[in-house]
Amino acid sequence: MRIRTAIGCCALAAAASAQSTPTWYASGFEGALGMARDRGCLVLVYFHMDGSQHCEKLWTETLNAASVAKLDQFVCFGAKATEGEGVGLVQRFGVTTVPSLLFVDGRGQVEDAIVGYVGTAMFDGQVDRIVSGNGTVSNLRAIASQDPSNLALRFDFAMKLAYVGDKRTSDILIDSIRKEDPEGKTVGGARILLRDATQQATARATNPGDPKTWDLDPVRELLSRLVVPDVLIQGWSWLGDQEGERGNMSAAHDAFCNALQHLPRAGFEYQPVGFAQRAWVNASALSKAQLRDFGAHMERIYGPLYESHANGTAKKPESPKAAEEPAMQIGALARGRFLAGDTKGAREAADVATKLMPESEELARLRQDVTATR
Repeated sequence: MRIRTAIGCCALAAAASAQSTPTWYASGFEGALGMARDRGCLVLVYFHMDGSQHCEKLWTETLNAASVAKLDQFVCFGAKATEGEGVGLVQRFGVTTVPSLLFVDGRGQVEDAIVGYVGTAMFDGQVDRIVSGNGTVSNLRAIASQDPSNLALRFDFAMKLAYVGDKRTSDILIDSIRKEDPEGKTVGGARILLRDATQQATARATNPGDPKTWDLDPVRELLSRLVVPDVLIQGWSWLGDQEGERGNMSAAHDAFCNALQHLPRAGFEYQPVGFAQRAWVNASALSKAQLRDFGAHMERIYGPLYESHANGTAKKPESPKAAEEPAMQIGALARGRFLAGDTKGAREAADVATKLMPESEELARLRQDVTATR
């Protein structure tokens, strides 16, 4: 089995002291499982290999920086992917990438995973989620079993299984969804069709790593007949990203606007702030009609939020962190207004955004840009 990694150097070192890192169990994986059963906790298995910059970075910048209390919630066990017991564990758990962190219960069943390098903030958040049992394999299995007819829940469970290395069971669940909803009329069925189409886009590419060689027509054709808003947003966003990578900014903009059209009917809150930033950077590649269309989308989505903060009816954010989201959203409105030609409205929105988040250099630059045109 090929293990994906980066070039560099890494070795799992012993803990320097009890003050810096917790103890890593060194008496074999089965012994670690036994200790986890005794403690009623999970085993954190760190898969690594020499020659990986990402492994070294995860070890030095994240695992060694994590609090002892955070890691002491687990029995920590290191497994070198290419040597000794680690080789068998790679095969047992279907590990394809290092670094990988698997969270395994005392029975040897994987509950969750963190694949690749993550910083301390994301690591801490993921550990808290896993310890609370939110979004783990057991949690998603229980949720899906409570409503077997809900194909979206089954799809989420299948994707989690694939993520933690259980591709066989994941494929069985995916095939069952295909049989029950071959036309993609449900969220679960539509997500599978979109996944298939995006994979097909790269299947016959001369260089699968280069979006310029991808065939995007299967995705575009699928999106023309799907009816599930959530998946349409996801699909058009994906298409817009790929068109952007190909340098086709006009097509990227149209795809993003298609995604935004489905926002009012979607079953979740979608954040098109990134769309506004992309349109802002690539405005010269867009027609006046496209810019007006984009401004209209931003007005529909974020206009009411701006009005509530401008007239003082919105609840004041309790912290700078809480102010970040509305500030960036109103900043997106300012960009949309400016690109559509409403410079006065853009300045007003930028003023509100910077008052919400005065420490933001990005919003300060935006305010300067939109006020430079009188």
